[in-house]
Amino acid sequence: MPQAPTAPEMPVLDIGHVSTPSPRNLTGAKGMGDGSSMLAPAALANAAADALGREDIELPLTLNRVWTLANEPAPAAGRGS
Repeated sequence: MPQAPTAPEMPVLDIGHVSTPSPRNLTGAKGMGDGSSMLAPAALANAAADALGREDIELPLTLNRVWTLANEPAPAAGRGS
């Protein structure tokens, strides 16, 4: 079974920056574009759904809920439509 690489096996990363100042003001500043605080929980729910092979994952992901989902059969696809 393949194992995840550890820090010593990771390649050196080169980080590049591209500057694209806004032409709409003298400083070239742009808006922040902060994301919602609900992005991380949604990403975790999607990761749990992928890991468990299910499409019926709901937040919050409590320990008991994840344990139950991991140990019961997934509902049949297309049911209730």
